[in-house]
Amino acid sequence: MPRRAIRLFLLVVGLPVLAGCQSPQPLPEEELFYTFQLSRRDGGPHVQIALELPGDEDSSTDFHLRKSWASVLDTSGLVGQPIAIGNQRRPLEVFQSGSHSWTVVHHPGERIRLSYPLHSGTDLTATDPASYYRVLLGPDIFHMIGHVGLIVPTRIRSQQKCRIRVRWEGFAEAGWKVVSSFSADQKGFEVHEPLGRFVHSLFYAGRLRLYPRFVQSNLMQFAIYGNWKFSDLQFVDTVHTITQAERDFFQDHSQPYFLVTLLPVGDESSGNMGGTGLTNSFALFISPHYDLEGAQAVRVRKLLAHELFHHWNGGLLAREEPGQLIYWFTEGFTDFYARRLLYRAGLMSRQQYADSLNELFAGFLLSPVRSEPNASIAQDFWSDEKIKDLPYRRGDVVALLLDHEIRRQSGGARSLDDLMREALRRAVEDQEQTTTRSLLQLFADYTSPVYAQNLREVIVNGRLPDFPPGLGEPDVSMELKSLGRFELGFDFEASQRRHQVRGVIPQSRAWQAGLRNGQRLEGWSLRMGDITYPVRLTVRQNGARRQVTYLPQSAATQQVPQFRSR
Repeated sequence: MPRRAIRLFLLVVGLPVLAGCQSPQPLPEEELFYTFQLSRRDGGPHVQIALELPGDEDSSTDFHLRKSWASVLDTSGLVGQPIAIGNQRRPLEVFQSGSHSWTVVHHPGERIRLSYPLHSGTDLTATDPASYYRVLLGPDIFHMIGHVGLIVPTRIRSQQKCRIRVRWEGFAEAGWKVVSSFSADQKGFEVHEPLGRFVHSLFYAGRLRLYPRFVQSNLMQFAIYGNWKFSDLQFVDTVHTITQAERDFFQDHSQPYFLVTLLPVGDESSGNMGGTGLTNSFALFISPHYDLEGAQAVRVRKLLAHELFHHWNGGLLAREEPGQLIYWFTEGFTDFYARRLLYRAGLMSRQQYADSLNELFAGFLLSPVRSEPNASIAQDFWSDEKIKDLPYRRGDVVALLLDHEIRRQSGGARSLDDLMREALRRAVEDQEQTTTRSLLQLFADYTSPVYAQNLREVIVNGRLPDFPPGLGEPDVSMELKSLGRFELGFDFEASQRRHQVRGVIPQSRAWQAGLRNGQRLEGWSLRMGDITYPVRLTVRQNGARRQVTYLPQSAATQQVPQFRSR
C-alpha cells in the first residue's frame, strides 16, 4: 500500500474489512454469472462484460459501479451504457438513476442479463501513476481491477457470500491467455466468496507468459507481459523466495492460490514503480528500464515484500476504521518487516539494510510534519503528501524501537517477531479486531505499561521518541550525524519541461556543486525526498558537457541517527 510518488507509488487500499460488519440474520445466498467477451472491430480489441442474475420481485433491479477507488477519482468513463434483456431475449428498459447507477425494469423475479462495454482509461506509456489502476485495453493486453469495471447489483451487500461463475469468451480464439485473482483456468471458474472480496480482484489477459510455482503444496501463478532487462525466471525466483520467507515467518501456508502479475508502464525516463495487493493477488507496475540488480533490485524487492506482507498485516489482521488511524501499524510495521525479511532471506545485503534505515530516519526526523498527531493522518492523508508519508516512517521507527526493547527486557529470548505472531493468532483464532488500543496493550504485555505509554505518546500524539544506545544491533551500529532537510536546490519540474536549468537557489548545495540557470539539462538521477541519495545531473554549458553531483540537503542541519554495517 503506497506513497512517495517518485520513490514508489503504492496503493493505500487494503482488503475489504469484513469484521464487525456481519448482519444479525443470515443473508440469502445469491448466484451471479459474469461473462468477459473479447471481440475485434474497427481494428482494435473490445471487451464486453455481461452479468446474469434473477431480478427483484418488485419488477425493478438496481445496479451500481463504485464511483471512485484509490487514486481513480471517477470511474464513470470506464464503462459504457448498459443494455439488458430478459426471458426469451426480451429487451428491457434500462435508465440511469445516478452518475454511477442504473435501474432495470422487468417482470417480477425475471432472469435478466445486463451487458456493457469497457472503455480503456489509460495506455502503457502513461506516466501518471494513478492511470494504472484504471481499465487498460490495448492491442494485445487487458488489465482491470474489479472496483473500476464491475457493475454489481445494489441489493447484495459487500460482506454477503455469493456463488459467482465467470466465463471467458473469445480470448483463447484471439491467442490471448487469461488469469484472475481466483483462477488461471482459460475457460472460466466458480467461487463462493463475499461480493466485496470478489470485486477487490484482478482480471488480466493478453499475450501473457504464465509460470506456475508452488510454495509447499500451494500454487503461485505468475503472469508476465512485455519485455524486461531481467529474465522472467529471475523475477519468478525473486517473488517466490519472498513469499516463502513471509509464509514461513507467520508459519502460515494456508493460501491455496496466489497470483502475481507484472505490467510495464511509462517510458524509459519515467521511473515509475508501484502496485497493489488484491484478493489472492498482487499487481505490480514498473517502468521497463528497471532491473533486478543493484539499487533498483532493492527498490523492487521492498515493494514486493511490503505488498505481499499485507496478506497478514492489514488483511487477516483486520483493522479499525478509519484505516488511516492504524496505518502506523499496517503500513509502518509492514515496511519494517519488508526490510527485515529481505535481509534474512539474503535478498538485501547488510550495507543495503543500513542504507534503508538511514533513509528512514532522515526522512522521518527531517520531515516538517514529524510531530503531527495521529488524528492529522486520518484527516489529511489523501490531501497532503507529507502527511501521507508520515505513518509509514513513524510506524517503522516504532517497530525498530519496540523490537529493541522486547529483546532487551527478555535478554534476547523474545522479539517483535513473537508479538506479531501473537497478534495474528488473536485475530484469526479469537476474532479480535486489531486497533491502536489492542496493540498498545499487547506492547505492554511484551515490555511494560510504562514503555507502552511512551510509545502511545509517539503514535497518538506525535512526540519524538528517544533513541537508546545499541539500537539496530547486532546487525548495524548507530551514530548521530548532522543532516539537513531535503532541498533539491533548483526547480526540477520547470527544468525538466524546458530541458534547461531553472530556479537555482544561490548558495544551495546544487549551486555549490556548479549548477547554474541556463545550463542545458541532458540527464538526471534523483529521488525526491531522499537526502541520502546523491543527485546526479548531466548538463551542458558553452558546448562543454559535465556532471553535477551533490546531496540534496539544506544548509541548516540537525542530529539524526544513522547506521553503518558492523
